[in-house]
Amino acid sequence: MYKRDKLTKYSKEFSAVDYIHDYGLDPEKREIYLFSREEFADKQGVDDVEEPGVEYSLANQLIKNIRILASLSDDSILIHMKSNGGDCTEGMAIYDAIITCPIPVTILNYTHARSMTSTILQAADWRVMMPHSTFMFHEGDSTASGTWKQVLTEMEHQTEQKRQMDEVYIDKLVILRACV
Repeated sequence: MYKRDKLTKYSKEFSAVDYIHDYGLDPEKREIYLFSREEFADKQGVDDVEEPGVEYSLANQLIKNIRILASLSDDSILIHMKSNGGDCTEGMAIYDAIITCPIPVTILNYTHARSMTSTILQAADWRVMMPHSTFMFHEGDSTASGTWKQVLTEMEHQTEQKRQMDEVYIDKLVILRACV
């Protein structure tokens, strides 16, 4: 275990680079890295996935990082985002963590914001797309199996998730229209 006096001052044993690589966090610059984790694909036994997307461990880490930086000061947070989308439930957890953050959050998007990450992008106070990044909004994929009642329940749940995601975009469009 590495010791540090304060999160913003690194000890000799644990450098800023270690925080970035191990936790996706740079407390001194107040930056968070929301990148898909290749090790998640490895744990799932998936060999051909280039970007596994948003999943539970990535969401958990990002939520912790936002809370840490928000507790340290009132300075804004910059999130570097590079992910191809991912799980809707975990993505909405990230969305909620960003939207309820008491300090301003900027998301700088690399390569693409598509699927779930296009929704996450909407949570930021400021959204920046890099010159060669793209944006894609679509209905997510879904599958259901089980008894007839289980399938209906899952369909109702997924319908509600889609409604929530649509509402995110509608709210942003209304705000944009009001600013024009």
